[in-house]
Amino acid sequence: VVRPLVTELPYLLVYFVLFLGTSSIAIMNLITALILETSITAAGEDQVEENQVREGVVGKMVDEIEAVLIRIEVATGNMISKEDIMLAYETDEQVRDLLDGLCDSKELL
Repeated sequence: VVRPLVTELPYLLVYFVLFLGTSSIAIMNLITALILETSITAAGEDQVEENQVREGVVGKMVDEIEAVLIRIEVATGNMISKEDIMLAYETDEQVRDLLDGLCDSKELL
């Protein structure tokens, strides 16, 4: 189709070369945009899921901490002091596990 037109009108060769070059770049740009959009959407969904997991872990830990502090307060009968927490750490396995888990927890980072 191009050859007969170019032999009749040689300046059309410039038009066809520019058209093919521009079309190729436009198609590559569209494909790149589609890939980037998909990647950005997937990254956003991963971030939302990670935040939900983190909130669940933190919520569970807060509940456990509250339960342990209530146990210590009931056992001591007054405000909780540092010594009360240390005593509970030494004598109560649940308190020890909870505090060790908080210190070693990498889920919150």
